[in-house]
Amino acid sequence: MSENPVIPQTSFLVCGPHSSGKTLLAAQLADYVEKRSGGKMITRLYTADKGGFDNLQSRIDKSTLQVHNAVGCEHPFEHLEQCAKGWWNDEKGEWKPPTQKTWETVGARVIEGLLSFSTALKQGLTDQVESGRIHVDPEAASKYDRPPVYFDDGNTHVRGLPTGKYGTLYTRLEHFCSLSMGFPGITVWTSQEKEVEDSRNNPIAIGPAVEGLKLIPIVPSWFRHTVYLDSSNKKRTPAGGAEDEYRVYIKSHNHPQMPTVGYIGKLRLGDEINPSEVPRYVVNDPMGVFGKPTPNVFDTIFNLLQGQLPAVKK
Repeated sequence: MSENPVIPQTSFLVCGPHSSGKTLLAAQLADYVEKRSGGKMITRLYTADKGGFDNLQSRIDKSTLQVHNAVGCEHPFEHLEQCAKGWWNDEKGEWKPPTQKTWETVGARVIEGLLSFSTALKQGLTDQVESGRIHVDPEAASKYDRPPVYFDDGNTHVRGLPTGKYGTLYTRLEHFCSLSMGFPGITVWTSQEKEVEDSRNNPIAIGPAVEGLKLIPIVPSWFRHTVYLDSSNKKRTPAGGAEDEYRVYIKSHNHPQMPTVGYIGKLRLGDEINPSEVPRYVVNDPMGVFGKPTPNVFDTIFNLLQGQLPAVKK
C-alpha cells in the first residue's frame, strides 16, 4: 500500500462529550475526502455506539459515506481487528478483507466509540474467563511478570497477552489502533471524555473515555493528533436567540471551570509554527448559525498543519 497523493496519511483521536459535534465531524470528513479526491473517494464509518445516523443520512444517500454497525458483534476481538484492517461487506454482502481497490477508493475511515469498543472487549474477555477458555501459553516467551495467555475468539487466535484483564485490553487496543494506521489515508477514532483522578479522587486531567483508568493518559500518544470538542458555550445569534457554539480545541488547554485540570493531547504542529500564533480552538459553524459559515473544519486543520495561520486566526 502506498500513500495516496490526494488524501494525507495521518491519524486523529477526537474526544468530546455527548452532543459535542463528533458526528458532525464525521460528515465533514466525508465532505473533505469527496472534495479533495474530486468525487473519486469515500469515507467509511465503523461504529459500536448505539446512536442513530440521522445527521449523516444525506452523505449516506449520495454514497460519500458508508456505515458499518458493529454493535453486538459476537466475537469482539476478532471483529475489531478486522475493522482495524479495513474489512467491509462486498457487493454480495459478505464480510471480506480489503483489496487494492479499497485503498484506491476509500480516503478516510472513522472508528466510532473507543469506550464502546473497549467495553465490548472487556465483556468478551469476561466471557472467555467465565467459560474457562483462557489458557497459559507454554510456548510463548514471557515479557510480563506472569506467564502469557491465549484464547480463541471466532477464527482469531489471540496470543501473547498478560494475564491481567486491563493489561490485555491495553495490548489489544494499542494493537488495533496501530493496525488501523497502516491504512493510506486519514484514520479517525472517536471517544467520549473522562477525568483522571488522583489518590484523593480529585480530577487532575481529562482524556479519552476508555475501560481502564490507567489507559486514559496513554491513549492519545497512539495517535498523531488529538482534538477535543465542546458545545457547552451558549452564544447569541443574529436573530437574538442563543445556541450552542461548537468548538474544536486544537491546543493544550485547561477546563474552564477547573483551571488546574488540563486536557491530554493536541495537534502536533511543525517546528516552524509559533505556538503563540495558534488559537486554542476554532469555531465549527458550517451552517452559519452565528453569521458567516465557517469552512470545513478539516480544511482548517490541514491548512494549519501546513502553516497557514491566517485561515484560523480568531
